Amino acid sequence: MSVTVRSTVTEFGELSVAARDGAVVGCQFMPADQLAQRFGGTRDDERDLAERAVAEVEAYLAGETREFATPVRLGVSEFDNRVLAALTERVPYGKTVSYGWLARELDLPVAASRAVGKALAGNPVLVFVPCHRVVGSSGALTGYAGGLQVKRGLLDLESTPDSDDLRLF
Repeated sequence: MSVTVRSTVTEFGELSVAARDGAVVGCQFMPADQLAQRFGGTRDDERDLAERAVAEVEAYLAGETREFATPVRLGVSEFDNRVLAALTERVPYGKTVSYGWLARELDLPVAASRAVGKALAGNPVLVFVPCHRVVGSSGALTGYAGGLQVKRGLLDLESTPDSDDLRLF
């Protein structure tokens, strides 16, 4: 199914947003035409929603907002949806957690950390669902679909002068 795609140029490169049926279904650090190809092409019936979503991301990247109002539809498995929902609901702006912490929050054993990581790797809406806030148990940056440099940049954006320890775990 085709989507409406809009993009913006950020300090991290081009960020494109795809919208369909009243929700954002994709947000990736890639050119608009590449994101559109993932969804089978483009249409223009969700132009206002896509433009509003891009404006929200721009406001977030400018430090003007911490939350998003645009609806998202993940289109992922039940397990992945559970992981991404827990992340969104339990990890606030400016905080980081480990994969193991997130597994435990889901009443899973720490050994499920890899499954949690796989679910995060499949996040179709980067930034809207803040998987950049999940780090290794030592605090090391590990995996991010937008690249580790982007992950570091997003974490730096969310850090505040009064936050001595950004970790919840």
